[in-house]
Amino acid sequence: MLGFLYLLAGNKAHPHTTSYVVPDTTSYVVPDTTSYVVPDTIFPFTCPEEIWNEHRELTRGRDLDITGLSYEILDTRGPQQWPYPTNAKSGRVRLYEDGIFPTPSGRARFFVQRHKAVAEPVDARYPMRLTTGRLRDQWHGLSRTGSVASLFGHVGEPRLGMNANDMARRGIHAGELVRVDSRRGAVHVIAESDEALRSGQVYLPMHWGKRYLGGSGSAGVNTLTTPAFDPVSRQPELKHAAVKVAPAPLAWRLVAFAQMAAIESLDRLQPLQEHVTFASAVLIGREREGILFRAANDAQPSAEWLASLDATLGLDADDVLRYDDIRRGHSRRIRIEGEHLRGARLSGDAGAITSGEWLREWLVGGQSVEQIRRLLLLPSSQAPVGFVTTGRVVCQCFGVNERDIAVTLAQCAGGAGERLKGLQERLQCGTNCGSCMPELKSLIEASESESGRMVA
Repeated sequence: MLGFLYLLAGNKAHPHTTSYVVPDTTSYVVPDTTSYVVPDTIFPFTCPEEIWNEHRELTRGRDLDITGLSYEILDTRGPQQWPYPTNAKSGRVRLYEDGIFPTPSGRARFFVQRHKAVAEPVDARYPMRLTTGRLRDQWHGLSRTGSVASLFGHVGEPRLGMNANDMARRGIHAGELVRVDSRRGAVHVIAESDEALRSGQVYLPMHWGKRYLGGSGSAGVNTLTTPAFDPVSRQPELKHAAVKVAPAPLAWRLVAFAQMAAIESLDRLQPLQEHVTFASAVLIGREREGILFRAANDAQPSAEWLASLDATLGLDADDVLRYDDIRRGHSRRIRIEGEHLRGARLSGDAGAITSGEWLREWLVGGQSVEQIRRLLLLPSSQAPVGFVTTGRVVCQCFGVNERDIAVTLAQCAGGAGERLKGLQERLQCGTNCGSCMPELKSLIEASESESGRMVA
């Protein structure tokens, strides 16, 4: 709720995009309202503050009452804790401290239910527990947040989180493609090590539907989940499904990325998914958006499939650099505008696409291609000397990445609190919406451990 109220107040980091709530409580993401025209009876607002006031009235008298909040308070003091009723000086720290609950009698109601085991227990055939959940910067099926390229900066693309020991026992290395099977179907996805997961547990965020994670016969994460649901609340049991995980030795691989109108490109890429075993597509970039597409298959798809992909990503023009090794099945397409890389497609065996990782960062960073011209068509995984990856974006509000945080922390003295203050003063991270604060504190603690500082 706090982050949502912040969006209603206007996001200073993205001033031209505001999330609006209309009387039927449906949410829309639209451009600046001064140029947005809809029928008066549906959207009779002329500015974000009028929409905020409408939303505020919907909470009056309810346990989430925020009628004491004003647009000015949100704009000047930032997110506030709710409830915040009329005449309140601040938000209430804890609900129901007065012992009054939102029931006809004012008394709490307890629902007593005996423990019931999960609908699908693990067994010898499906020995691992798949759980799902949301990512910090995404929401539900990505119908809104999925249209903002910068929100993919924190967790960039679909990944299956696994315990490191489970990966080692199965011969799986971080960054490798795996096949996840349940009793309902299979999904191919890239695996990563996650120290927060216990042995026997794997995690795949709920946002990765077929638009973002697919392939032939796959509908994304819900290919794996069970249809069981609670008969009282109707809540689906998406937090547990029995699965098995194994390496996916698909011989042909592809990675492609380009700066372009990303949402339209996502739609045009959908039909291509049905012709390969694995496909994923996400947005990339911040100031200039683009798309990242990955695919894998037992064998190279048809020439028509590759031509369709190249056309979708703007890699079919006469001035695009081309490299084709027909005998080995390696292929590259590189698009340059002026001194900047604007798109690339690398395909072949796993070794042919390794340089795609640093090339993508080069494109997103907007650096000149002068230093890397001789490397553009070489199947080398080595980035230029001195090139350091930025890591993921930790603070979305100000676009602060892991590399900049690490560099700044090395220059900050004092205890954890003083170093956090130093980060905030120099980089502004953690000074706006606050969602990056837990990760900032973890990074500070990790840097103290690495440097030998005592951690309280």
